[in-house]
Amino acid sequence: MSPSTTGRSTLRVLNAAPYYWPEVGGLENVAKQITDRLNAREGFEVVPVASCSCKDVNQAHRLDGGTVHLPTLARLFHTPVGARWRSQLAELIADEDADLVLTHTPVPGMADAAVRAAHSQGVPSVLFHHNDLDPRHTLHRTAIAAYRWALGERTLALADRILVTSDAYAASSDELAPHRGKTEAVPPGVDTDRYHPANAAEATPPEIVFVGRLDHTSSHKGLPVLFEAFARLAANHEARLSVVGDGDRRASYEQMTRELGIEDRCTFHGFVADDKLAEIYARARTVCLPSTTRSEGFGLVLLEGQASGTPVVGSNVGGIPQAIEEPRTGYLVPPGDPDGLAAKLARLIEDPQRAREMGHAGRQRVVERFSWDAAIETLVETLHLYSRSHV
Repeated sequence: MSPSTTGRSTLRVLNAAPYYWPEVGGLENVAKQITDRLNAREGFEVVPVASCSCKDVNQAHRLDGGTVHLPTLARLFHTPVGARWRSQLAELIADEDADLVLTHTPVPGMADAAVRAAHSQGVPSVLFHHNDLDPRHTLHRTAIAAYRWALGERTLALADRILVTSDAYAASSDELAPHRGKTEAVPPGVDTDRYHPANAAEATPPEIVFVGRLDHTSSHKGLPVLFEAFARLAANHEARLSVVGDGDRRASYEQMTRELGIEDRCTFHGFVADDKLAEIYARARTVCLPSTTRSEGFGLVLLEGQASGTPVVGSNVGGIPQAIEEPRTGYLVPPGDPDGLAAKLARLIEDPQRAREMGHAGRQRVVERFSWDAAIETLVETLHLYSRSHV
């Protein structure tokens, strides 16, 4: 029942994501921030839902933190698949008396089940489309085409509202072309209290920072391009490269640095705590995200870098151009261009005063346009508008 018919003033939301904290990643971070920040507001009760590797495929599990975990039957291309997700979500909608379901793509499975479960229960659904699927290889293209035909297109059609990271990304998306009339831009937010300029001195020698998962599903992040660019840069400049993140390709990436002769100037930190990451951002000369495909729906790490007072360099692809105001807060380079990337990095290494000015402008821009407070206000308006009480 809706708040208007029950007399309650609390909006009850299921927030269903394929992965959730403590998993790390842009989608996971956004899903958790939405849950935490809405639950901190009066008038919201948000229950996070995610996949898990549970032994009993028929039983959902609620953890101490409130997250409901749905059992995963198998994983295909790193994608969790559940045998009973749709029916389990329908039961959860009824048990929680949910007013709305919020769910997240592009990872197939969970959003498809969540939107259909909501539809079967007469509950509106809002789908956060973080980025398009990336058909890089023939096998991927075939699998993605089959998914879109079997599930994906219908999921987008059933969703009452589709959120995107930017209007520009939606306008350039073939997947969203038939549904642009119901899309709305809600740029991801940044915790500007956690990520801020540091009082500590900048790292010496100047440090270039990359933050991202080091697994095969995140190969679009373009780390090999950065290695090649850094090898060119290191030939004539004193600088270091810090790689923050971990995954199944870490060993092969470390081998690349040895083959390029830059291993002594590269540090692989693995995953680090949020406080440590904030320190790394703030002491860097630049944060770099050299992504190669539209799978980069925005580039949250670039906003975190700018919030920390650090200029950024990213590829002119996907949603990254919306995260950088060139040349005021950073530079854009063509994807897959190590020479162009090396040239932009060299500018920042050679001109520390200009880098500081760009970092200051980036901090100002993020505070004004990309704080979580602003993002949540926009989201709250949408959730209220599309909840059962207004449908």
